[in-house]
Amino acid sequence: MRKIIVTAAAALTLSGASTASAYAAETKSVEVRYADLDLTTEAGARTLERRIDAAVAEVCAKPSLRDLSGMNA
Repeated sequence: MRKIIVTAAAALTLSGASTASAYAAETKSVEVRYADLDLTTEAGARTLERRIDAAVAEVCAKPSLRDLSGMNA
């Protein structure tokens, strides 16, 4: 009985590790350019903040409720 429990626990651990590594491989990034902005001005700082907010929305977009694997990720 103990052997079965240990085997089952090992199998669950390994399946979780492979799933986690699959999601970790799906990293996403967006480049936010700011060389054209004068960050010493309020307008330039606001523009950079809007660009960062847009990049965050793109990278962290919520998947469709019908996409179960995406929701789990």
